[in-house]
Amino acid sequence: MAWRIVKQPNGKYARFADPVDNFTNYDLSREEAVKYCQHEMGFEQGAKKVDRADEDPGRWKESLETIELIHGKEERLKMEALLVW
Repeated sequence: MAWRIVKQPNGKYARFADPVDNFTNYDLSREEAVKYCQHEMGFEQGAKKVDRADEDPGRWKESLETIELIHGKEERLKMEALLVW
């Protein structure tokens, strides 16, 4: 199952899962996101996965665009409002 970590505009982290084309975890601190990834992928790879979220701020916009494409604008707006603040 493919997924990625996305940095939210509020500085927290979220997990975007491709199978459901939506966020499955959100409002994670950096430490929580790293621990989650390390549990799933191992120590080194888990930390790198979160680093990639920091390096690519475009993931946020791409994730919202996918949500809108698959689930509609209402779901995008709902998730955007939920994860921004």
